[in-house]
Amino acid sequence: MDALQTELDRLEGNDRYRSACMKALRYLGDQHDIFPSSFCCRGVVREGKGSVWGGGFGDIWKGSLSDKPVCLKVLRFFSTETDRERLRKEFFHEALIWRQLRHPNILPFLGISDELFAPSLCMISPWMANGNLIRFLEGNPFHDRFQSILEVVEGINYLHDFDPPIVHADLRGANILVTDDLTCCLADFGLSRIIETQVPGTSMMLKGSLRWLPPEMMDYSLFKHAHFTAIDIYSLGCTIIEIYSGQLPFPHIKNDVAMIHEVLTARREHTRPQVFDDDLWSLVMTCLAFEADARPSAGELRQSLYALRAARDASSTADATGLDNGQTGVSINLISGYQATTVQTFLLHGRKVALVIFWIGCVLLSTGSILYLRIKYLPSA
Repeated sequence: MDALQTELDRLEGNDRYRSACMKALRYLGDQHDIFPSSFCCRGVVREGKGSVWGGGFGDIWKGSLSDKPVCLKVLRFFSTETDRERLRKEFFHEALIWRQLRHPNILPFLGISDELFAPSLCMISPWMANGNLIRFLEGNPFHDRFQSILEVVEGINYLHDFDPPIVHADLRGANILVTDDLTCCLADFGLSRIIETQVPGTSMMLKGSLRWLPPEMMDYSLFKHAHFTAIDIYSLGCTIIEIYSGQLPFPHIKNDVAMIHEVLTARREHTRPQVFDDDLWSLVMTCLAFEADARPSAGELRQSLYALRAARDASSTADATGLDNGQTGVSINLISGYQATTVQTFLLHGRKVALVIFWIGCVLLSTGSILYLRIKYLPSA
């Protein structure tokens, strides 16, 4: 396994030889529950007296490695041998896939510790102080959301560009982390699959978060192997809605049974949040197509989003009119996606006023092209 991992680290691109090395590595890992020695990470220190978050399979602790903060994803120790064996296999599966990924929009894998929480194992990644994207946006509502979507799509496109493709299978806002330089990166590869000839069995069907799952993951008869990557595209459409609106997909539905009925039987479309303009909403709806083969590929979606940004950059004049009951107006030219605050001063009621415009990506209000306005009276000279 060490020789295979050394080859994978040396190789660039996604050619057949690299794919064969990955397949052999996964086979050995699945058969023997082992991983390359290069995965082992020494010198990790855990911080605090308890975990900072707990999930169904394990806990998240904060630690440090070489004086840098790290995240420790600890496999929870179960009492029955069957549960321990199953979760251990899932742990190795996630680690083996995650270790091969190297991209700016993928959370880096730093290694595994078999000592820190013995007999449990833990995976190590950089600590993201900004947390997940949804929580970050709650505290930073003026962040460029369109840029965040582009970064997520870049990550998905990278996964799907492998030969065979890698499907994330659990894409949602909570699994998108924000780095210190405000870049989005995909995390949590526990349900990820390398697509060869397999169909989604019990390891994938109805796993993940139900609100983000496409119809074919709720009804096995709808699944077609040729469109496996379309799973992520549907989830991406739901995630874009989540990022832009701040709400869960289908926010009015309260239970899983009603959720499945809404998607499979009623085939009801998502309600369009007010913040979407026609062009972006049209792209989202193609992602949410009921038929998997009607959804765009990650590459096609990436191309469409960049074209949309270019078109908006070409006409990035924001016209703020009708302020203060139509008494005063001002026109300001903006660069689309510019995150800093743009300020224009003018007179209102004989007093100097600062019109502050926060430009958040390309989210637009139905009332005009300014996303957020704040009028501030300046101190008298």
